[in-house]
Amino acid sequence: MEKKRFFWVWVIFFLVLIICSPLIEGGETYETISWLRLWVIGFGLFYFLRPLKKGHLELAIPIYNRVLVLLWLILTGSLFITSYYYSTIYWYSNILVYFLFFYLVLNLLSKEQGERVLSAIFFILIGSGLVQSTVGIIEYVQRDPGRVSATFFNPSYYAGYLLGLIGFPLAGLVFDLPIQFSRKNKFWLKIGLGISLMIIGFGMLISASRSMVFGLIPLSLVLVVRFRRKAILVLILLVLGLILVPNPLSYRLKNLNRDPYAWERIGIWKSSLRMIRGYPLGVGLGNYRFYYHRYPEPLKLVKFGRYGKEAGQAHNEFLNFACEASLLSPLVLFGFWALILGRALKKLKAKEISGEEKLWLTGFSGSLLGILAHSLVDANLHQPPIIIITIINTAGLISVMAKGERSLVKNIESEVHSSWFWRVFLILSFSLIGLLMTYQALIAGFYFRSLNLKTPEERIKRLTQLSRFPAGYAPLYFQLGVDLRNQFLKTGEVEFLGQAIRSFELAIQLNPENYQYYYQSAECIYRLGVWLKIPAVFERAESALEQAIKRAPAQVFSYMLLAEISGLKSEMEKSLKWLETALEYEPYFMRARLLKTEILIEQGKINEARQEFELISQQLSEIKAFLKDGVYALNYYQQLVIAVDEKDLAQMENRLKNYSQEKPIKKVQ
Repeated sequence: MEKKRFFWVWVIFFLVLIICSPLIEGGETYETISWLRLWVIGFGLFYFLRPLKKGHLELAIPIYNRVLVLLWLILTGSLFITSYYYSTIYWYSNILVYFLFFYLVLNLLSKEQGERVLSAIFFILIGSGLVQSTVGIIEYVQRDPGRVSATFFNPSYYAGYLLGLIGFPLAGLVFDLPIQFSRKNKFWLKIGLGISLMIIGFGMLISASRSMVFGLIPLSLVLVVRFRRKAILVLILLVLGLILVPNPLSYRLKNLNRDPYAWERIGIWKSSLRMIRGYPLGVGLGNYRFYYHRYPEPLKLVKFGRYGKEAGQAHNEFLNFACEASLLSPLVLFGFWALILGRALKKLKAKEISGEEKLWLTGFSGSLLGILAHSLVDANLHQPPIIIITIINTAGLISVMAKGERSLVKNIESEVHSSWFWRVFLILSFSLIGLLMTYQALIAGFYFRSLNLKTPEERIKRLTQLSRFPAGYAPLYFQLGVDLRNQFLKTGEVEFLGQAIRSFELAIQLNPENYQYYYQSAECIYRLGVWLKIPAVFERAESALEQAIKRAPAQVFSYMLLAEISGLKSEMEKSLKWLETALEYEPYFMRARLLKTEILIEQGKINEARQEFELISQQLSEIKAFLKDGVYALNYYQQLVIAVDEKDLAQMENRLKNYSQEKPIKKVQ
């Protein structure tokens, strides 16, 4: 009875974890992170306390455990080099939970009821694929958006999740099932697996994500192991069908050259390699996004807002790891997976392997290979649902192979004296760690909720309350500064401006590598200088802008503000220099061209001013034609770059009509 209850406890654990983790925006929200951490920590505590009640410790450790310990030490080193502790601690906490989850799964599968638990996981994984595919199909039928993402944030992660699952129903279809059934029940189960395979495959197809091509890896592995050379013909027909038969994926592949962002990852990878050279020890876990703008690469096929790409990750998990935690970390992690997969593929070549072993090895190996291949072009391992499958694949492979090679898993058993002390210690330590992790995630959660408040006054009140809790969360102070600045613009009360500057300075102290914090602080200081009419204040703004440019040399709004400050100080040549630098980065920066035209008029260079204004007219015509074509929508940065006031254009046109080089030039106020 106790064994049965123990089994169903872990079925519930995996059922909730696998099915529910992608239900809210693919698991990227603070709600998912919070309950996922507590769920794994709570069940981990339950598992390890159980043998301690009997006065002994049982622990299963993989053969390559030293590699994992080395990886943990490298990642721990990230805590000592980071510039922004909140972000690094956040991701370090997630990784610790994933480590715990790996050891928990490995220990469960290595025990007496491991095979039953493994079979339950097999069907839960297929069930999760069916849930997501069904949601995607319903979305496609009801709204027909062209690309679907089900409960995920975007179609790429949706397809990436399904490609990690599609091999399991196929493996169950062509190999021996892990549970003994009657012939009749086995037949109907095979029919069900075939239907599941088609539903998951169709769910992937309607995502129209290019990442779904990695789904061919698990399918190919299963088919090649089962049918050998005959599988090649099936795979060729499958690929030809995807290319020739009209479907969302083939349409997207045919229009690849029309997508200006299709090859953006190459530029991001170049920036990442330069980041590794600049910071060989890494920039700290979770800090990639704050250092990315130091190494800008323009979008090749985009004229307007060429540096408007915001890269939160390197779009390659191994590159991202190298950027954040040194080159050693991806090498160690890749080495660990290579050792495991190498053994699995070698075992699949053996003649004496059973059909059930083939099911597990092809299912787990194919899923892991597909996910890792996808990780070379996307940040899929940052998604909790996908990393959960990855960990299950890894632990599952080790446990399955350990049945034939006992050296793969080392079982440690020892008597524990004063077991009550260790039970209390585990309960207190796990509870404390869980509470601290939850507290950190909840601070971010309350911050995001405050953004939904309708009025700035409500947000300011809520954010001020949150800022009293020590958390080191920089966006909280940044948003508070933005709202306070907006209140100044609304009311004209300079006290709000002073408070905004202090909030931005607090954000900078917590995260000194975010260029936006320096820029927004400089803008407020600039406004304060204009309001006070004290030129010395502008020097402080210029200093902040220099720091912003150091961290993001291609973000042109810093140069624009420096040009405006130089203009107020009557340093026209310096102002022109800043504007020309901005236009080198963004030739279609309309406000910069308009200000340059105005300065040229003030300097009496009317012909040059007319040429500049003609260029503005030509560029605006290009922009209008581009927007009319409707190939893709401009992001917020690009909209700001090409934004220009029609009244300002009309006034400038009239001024140029009324000027001639013989007429005296009047200074524009």
